[in-house]
Amino acid sequence: QGEFCDHDTLRDYTTLRQKLAQNDLWWIENDPERNPQGVRWFYETPFVEGRLKRQNVEVYVPKLIQTSRRELATHHKLVLETMRSLEGTSGYVVTGLKDTPITTSGILDELSNLKVDARAYRTFNADTVILLDWHRRRVWLAGGDRPAYPDPFNHFGGRAVYPILSVSHYSAPLKNLVLEWRCGASRGAIPIDSLPAGGLTHLPVQKVQLPQVAQPKRLRFVALLKENDRVIAQNSWDWGIYPVPDWGALGAVSLYDPSGQIIGLPDLPNFRRVSSVQEVEGILLTTRWNRELSEWLGQGGRGILLVMEGTDLPTEPLPFWREACHLTLEHPIWEHLPRPEGIGATEYAFSTDRALKPDAMQSLWDGWTPLWRRVDTRTGFVHDYLGEARQGEGQLLITTLHFAGHHGEMPVSLWHHPAGQYWLWQMLAYYSFNRA
Repeated sequence: QGEFCDHDTLRDYTTLRQKLAQNDLWWIENDPERNPQGVRWFYETPFVEGRLKRQNVEVYVPKLIQTSRRELATHHKLVLETMRSLEGTSGYVVTGLKDTPITTSGILDELSNLKVDARAYRTFNADTVILLDWHRRRVWLAGGDRPAYPDPFNHFGGRAVYPILSVSHYSAPLKNLVLEWRCGASRGAIPIDSLPAGGLTHLPVQKVQLPQVAQPKRLRFVALLKENDRVIAQNSWDWGIYPVPDWGALGAVSLYDPSGQIIGLPDLPNFRRVSSVQEVEGILLTTRWNRELSEWLGQGGRGILLVMEGTDLPTEPLPFWREACHLTLEHPIWEHLPRPEGIGATEYAFSTDRALKPDAMQSLWDGWTPLWRRVDTRTGFVHDYLGEARQGEGQLLITTLHFAGHHGEMPVSLWHHPAGQYWLWQMLAYYSFNRA
């Protein structure tokens, strides 16, 4: 694989100005005489600082610089572990080594300082790497048997899960090893007779008993490959552990989903499908925005709008990873949801390829409050993944985050999306229990 794993971070302009002479920073100046575009295919660097300031995110920049670097490391880990799990992969080029005036996808910044933890990279970018995988699942949809990808990084508490471990080894053959793993109170060991050079060795499925939880909790699954007492390789993965939602406690929920895009909702008496907004009782859960919805909202309605395919709302196609860093803003809903500080593997299943245009959203409603923002690390433009619209006395949470539906390797059904289930339940409960 050639250069294929870019993920731009937010440039640290302040430190650059402190450390380098102005003459050395001609390439960030918005001056066509000193810094002409010339033959450069990408020419956004001189405008990023001004855009961040105009969009009122300048105060968050120091935090976003660090957040974007953690997201870079997460992206590299996800992608490289995927590559190492493929038998046909013989090598890869991660990215450019150092940031340049055009791109910030390097592992070193412009001053040649490491942006990542080198020790952490050795767990997934070394001769010997431990890998984690899961059984594939299926779901019957539209008269056919379809792939149903599970969320690898979030699970319900109190249940047993069955991870599949393997070892990618590209060094001298090894014999008489043991792979030890632990996760909370659960642990185990797998004897390995031999590891051949230049290949992938699959290990038996393991059973991990997860603890019961009353609130979302992070657990770390750790695996170590040992020869006698010498550690050959080690790796770890953070899992989000969630309580099973009590859907029946929500009260009346009206589902307006004309295209049937929400797959896997519970079949309970308090969930009722409606054919128009006029039939809504209780809290509304919808995938369709129209003028009727705005009028209903102005009359005091409350609900959730999942922005999916075919929407007329102002969205823009944008990568969730690669050229973005993430910012969550203060709001009462984070008292009930695990607030992301940037995105990691536990947010992977929410990956979406569209975001809301904030200026356009502001013009549609009496008020628009962003909750989860996307900051483009290449251009400095800001979009929203989650926000709250207010119309009259009504309130509506609107999100483009992925909860269900066909979208790459994201969970098709809510049943395979534990974090999505819990988030949706708490978002409905936020209005159902009059928390707003």
